Amino acid sequence: MKKISMIAILLLSVLAGYSQSKNETGDLKLIKNQQEVWNKVIDLHNAVFGSKNADVISNLVGEGLAYGHSGGNLEDRATMIEKAAASATVYENVTNQLLSIKSLGNVTILRVILKASSIEKGVSTPLNLGILQVWNKVGGKWKLIERQAVKRSVP
Repeated sequence: MKKISMIAILLLSVLAGYSQSKNETGDLKLIKNQQEVWNKVIDLHNAVFGSKNADVISNLVGEGLAYGHSGGNLEDRATMIEKAAASATVYENVTNQLLSIKSLGNVTILRVILKASSIEKGVSTPLNLGILQVWNKVGGKWKLIERQAVKRSVP
């Protein structure tokens, strides 16, 4: 029994360290609503940059979504979901760093740095984005309503 407990503790420690290194909040102390939104940000990024699951993405984005890419194109909700789910681009080593978060009632605004390697047609390209997201709590659920990404210089 002691051995099983030790293995469980070790496993939880490793998993906690792994998730923290990929999705960092730094020294920011998050209140309950902010933590809920941060969790949704990670869920959305995992769906868009990982599983490409249209149902998950659809459940996280609001009806009036404006989704801005770092290249300048702006997509509505339907286009964003369709393109994200159908994308052939593979993303590796995705990390999210929360820079700031502000809550104003049912609205939360975040600034995030997203780093990854995007692989398209066998070519790997470093991705280093500054992302601004606006989330709104509607019917008890947090939904992304605005997103704009900008390219950051890669050191």
